[in-house]
Amino acid sequence: MSPCIARRVLASFSAPRKQVKEMELLSERERQVLEQLAKGHCHKENTADGLNLTIETVRTHIRNLYDKLQG
Repeated sequence: MSPCIARRVLASFSAPRKQVKEMELLSERERQVLEQLAKGHCHKENTADGLNLTIETVRTHIRNLYDKLQG
C-alpha cells in the first residue's frame, strides 16, 4: 500500500458517518500499520520494526486492510 493510498484511507475516516462504521472493522494493530504506511514507512522500515512485527505479519495486516475496506 503506497503512502498516498494509506493517507486517503485515513482521510476517508474523517467523515463522521463512515469513520465509526469503517474504523470498527479494523483491529488496533491494523490501524497502527495503516498510520505507519500513511507516514511513508515501508514494510521493512519502521512499520515492522517500529511495531515489533515481522515483515510477513505487516503484509498480512495490509491484505486484511484491503479485504475489509473493499467490502
